[in-house]
Amino acid sequence: KGKKKSQTRGSQARRRPGIAPRPTVVRSTRVPWYRTAAGRVFGAVGVVLIIAVGGALIASAVGAGNRTERRRERLDDFTSQVEALSQEVSGPAGQMGTIGPTASKDVLEALEKEPGKWVSALTTTEQSTRRLRPPAGAEETAALFAEATRLYLTAARTFQLVSETTDHTQQELLLRGTEVRDRANSVWSTGTALLPPGAGGGIPQG
Repeated sequence: KGKKKSQTRGSQARRRPGIAPRPTVVRSTRVPWYRTAAGRVFGAVGVVLIIAVGGALIASAVGAGNRTERRRERLDDFTSQVEALSQEVSGPAGQMGTIGPTASKDVLEALEKEPGKWVSALTTTEQSTRRLRPPAGAEETAALFAEATRLYLTAARTFQLVSETTDHTQQELLLRGTEVRDRANSVWSTGTALLPPGAGGGIPQG
């Protein structure tokens, strides 16, 4: 009888109103970020940035190449100008190179005729140095060649005075002329050392 009552209570409990069945939990499927609207926008922006940066790098490289080419052309043009200048200077400078500091008979005879020609030629050359057009960064080199040309002209004018004086003054002028000429050689050599390897413009020789 007790067993029967227990079964009856269990049946009643199962039929008790107000107790709802447990809901079934459904797991939500998470959408990857790159499939969302925001993800697609960020992705598109990223592609545009990559393309823009790549284009900028390419443009920069091309621009640098063009600038390098233009500089090379300007440097070649400047080197050609210096070579032409060297040819103008070579005659007077080379002939002055044979003059020593001693007033020998041969030296004095040469200085009666030649210095006037040197002064005339070097005056024209000195004017040519004002037309030098060095590329950026080579201004000092151009200045050296201009200075050397002025020194050669000063040496020529000094030698020109020798035949107009006598004795002790002649000796002083010869010494001064050779010193200025040697200084011109040194400055010209320094300018040549700053030119690209293989370029002309060495110390002018007669």
